[in-house]
Amino acid sequence: MGHSRTPSTESQFDAVALAAVVATVLVWGGSYTAIRIALASLTPAEIAVIRYFVAAVVGAIYLAAVRSRWPTREEFVRLGIVGVLYVLGFAVLLNWGQETVSAGTAGFVVGTSPVLIAMMAVFALGEPFGRLSTLGALISFAGIGLIAFGSGDRFTLEFGVILVFGAALSAAAASVIQKPLLIDFTAVALTAWILLLGVVPLLPVLPNATAALLVADGDVIWAVAFLAVFSTSA
Repeated sequence: MGHSRTPSTESQFDAVALAAVVATVLVWGGSYTAIRIALASLTPAEIAVIRYFVAAVVGAIYLAAVRSRWPTREEFVRLGIVGVLYVLGFAVLLNWGQETVSAGTAGFVVGTSPVLIAMMAVFALGEPFGRLSTLGALISFAGIGLIAFGSGDRFTLEFGVILVFGAALSAAAASVIQKPLLIDFTAVALTAWILLLGVVPLLPVLPNATAALLVADGDVIWAVAFLAVFSTSA
């Protein structure tokens, strides 16, 4: 007698996976709108430090709870580079760019990160990049070009797109550089270390950020809370 199939279990697993993907997409989509709301009262750096300081505290608690080992000197340097690229490079540049770029445009430009990761991985990790990947990259970059130059003489929008594209480049570079660390660190532990080290350069901004948040409107506070709790965890 053959083994009986369990479609209910498979369906349940697929439903959970689908729900996780949908939740991630919705959260990331809402992040760009939340940034625009938060920019009404906070600077790009202030949004970034509050968002990632909260996440870094949670990360530190996790590392202490699981008694994660300390990185070696080489790993520490690599983690520091990834942290700076992700928190300073990605978060600050994205927030800065969204001062003049719409949430939808920012989401499209940041969406090129997977293409950038694949291209960087060719040189850094020796991974293949086929013809279809090349075609997809060309189409993606053509879209960015249309956005960057499709606003007539509004230089601010062009500069904003450049900043957001810089954020995508930073995120892509961070992803490629961190990949070797996944051999010795779990994904959660790695993320915790990256947040801890990445937020350090922004700590001098934290007092002003806290003061500005305390007098901000309710929608700004909720937007920052959304970024700190949901966007960062997703």
